[in-house]
Amino acid sequence: MVPHKSANGPKLTRAHRTARLHFARSHLNWTQQDWSRILFSDESKIVLHGNDGRKKGYRRKRERFAQCCFEESVAYGVGSWTVWGGISASGKTQLQVVTGPRLPSLNAERAHAAGIVKEYLRDVNITVMDWLARSPDMNPIEHMWEELKLGVRARQPVAQTMQEFKTAIEEEWEMIPQNFIERLINSMPNRMRALVDAHGGNKRY
Repeated sequence: MVPHKSANGPKLTRAHRTARLHFARSHLNWTQQDWSRILFSDESKIVLHGNDGRKKGYRRKRERFAQCCFEESVAYGVGSWTVWGGISASGKTQLQVVTGPRLPSLNAERAHAAGIVKEYLRDVNITVMDWLARSPDMNPIEHMWEELKLGVRARQPVAQTMQEFKTAIEEEWEMIPQNFIERLINSMPNRMRALVDAHGGNKRY
């Protein structure tokens, strides 16, 4: 037996699971071409020096502070940025780094259902797809955030200021290739099938 990170995901109520199952069944026949017409968008918080607090590993006695087993930390805090972006089969949007008050997004969460946003979208003739609450496993952009964070944290030298950190985020976003995005979009039919198999429950994807 070996140690592993615990699977994690949002807590789902019966209503959430029912809605997720209904959504998956309603889109079960959608093809990759159907999903290619969708722009997936979301926001994320990026912390330069951070982890999920659940790292595990093996070591021998007296190796706790050996270089191979030691995770170094820095003596200063760079902070974090909140970013917003979107992806589609046609490409990705420009990444928006939020430097002022956060803007409301639109999904099924009550906190995001801002009337002013809905009104604006109607005015500019943008059709909004009703999306699932508490369902990051069904949004392929979550993998974009993972890829972006890995790229930012792997950069050398490490950002020393918030402006350097912001520049690093923007540059890494632009470097993510389109074929990576296309693979994410093309995974949507499989995600729907997996969600049906899970009866609307959390599904690793």
